[in-house]
Amino acid sequence: NAGIIVTYPPLEVVSTNPARDATNVDYATPTITATFNREIDPATISPKNFRVLFGTSDSLTGSVSVSGRTATFTIGGDGLSFS
Repeated sequence: NAGIIVTYPPLEVVSTNPARDATNVDYATPTITATFNREIDPATISPKNFRVLFGTSDSLTGSVSVSGRTATFTIGGDGLSFS
């Protein structure tokens, strides 16, 4: 019995807001969005696997939601909380 194997293209970020490596971003901005090359299954994304880094190692705390190809990270707490 041969099965059908469906291979999807690897998930890639095609754009972000604010832009990657943006400077002088207002820390009070409550959301960060990432648009991917294909739709995302909401059950497969969480704050544990969708991290927003501040600098090179500190990740911001918050929640993530998905709509189609876009994931929206909402910064939690005072806007600059680290995990």
